[in-house]
Amino acid sequence: MRIIASLIVLIITACAEESQEKETNSTFRTAKLYIANQLIEPKRHHLHARVENSDTVDLTFVISGEIASIPIFEGQKLKRDAMIAELDARDYELALDYAKSEHALATQELSRLSRLYDMGTLPLSKLDASKTREEMLSIRVEQAEEALKDCKITAPFDGIVLHRFQEAHTSIAPGEPIARFASSNKVELVANVAEDLAAQISSKRITGAFARFSANPQLTWQLSIVEQRGESNLATQTYRTRFALHEIPDWVLRQGMTARITLTLPSSLNRLVVPIGALHTDPEGAFYVWVTSDPDFLVEKRLVKSGVVQRDLVEIKDGLNVGEIVVETGGTMLQEGDRITPLQPPTSKNIQ
Repeated sequence: MRIIASLIVLIITACAEESQEKETNSTFRTAKLYIANQLIEPKRHHLHARVENSDTVDLTFVISGEIASIPIFEGQKLKRDAMIAELDARDYELALDYAKSEHALATQELSRLSRLYDMGTLPLSKLDASKTREEMLSIRVEQAEEALKDCKITAPFDGIVLHRFQEAHTSIAPGEPIARFASSNKVELVANVAEDLAAQISSKRITGAFARFSANPQLTWQLSIVEQRGESNLATQTYRTRFALHEIPDWVLRQGMTARITLTLPSSLNRLVVPIGALHTDPEGAFYVWVTSDPDFLVEKRLVKSGVVQRDLVEIKDGLNVGEIVVETGGTMLQEGDRITPLQPPTSKNIQ
């Protein structure tokens, strides 16, 4: 009996030591932890665009005549009020002189008739007729002065001459284009946007937009959307969209130059991801991760369904929830129910 009792004591002692040794070993099993999170992927779209400022005008005369001077050349930068073209103004100067002379005579006649009316020797009807004539001739003088001013075209704003349509000593009619002029105080790009992207631009905030010009592809320029046409092109089913650069380049940008626009929009698809090192495969080929929680940090084997791999992250389609803690590294030797010691507090990545 004494021998049997001794054996029982030895067995119990050995089991206790084995349990203590296992607990001691598990305490020193360290691992790096990760908080399962969503991968927010921005969507980038690329558009082909060209320079086309909205402040572009065809300058014309509102009167007819012969062009006496057109001291501009295509591509020339001009300040506001700089001379664009001038008509031969001799006929309009004579017309103004004649109108002023007639008005002066009418003014004198009105003065004479007013004195006669005051003396009671002139009926009121004749005085009124004289006043009407004086007023009409005054209007004619103003019209002649405006016509003389219209003999000159000046730059309506700081800009660049895109095209010169006429030459000096050419007779022109009212409304014939003389030159095409565009503002140099801003740079705008126009792109045809596909229907699906146009809808996204309307409903979501653009998180980033920049342009890279074919003439100088090394540099990028931040821009923002200005307007988008409300109806599509029937042939291409695209929407004409205008963008404006935040900063004007210090090199010459001409109308029609091409650029590549990159737009960044928020993603409508957020995927649950974990580091690829947290995913393991069992002998049956099933994927699993080790899930743990504080404060005891005991591990639990959790079967999961994996998805696409992007960089160092793998998508988890099923079996895991946002915010759960998984073992990122150090999980190859773990067993169900093991206790781990975190290398550091759990981290997460929210990639945008």
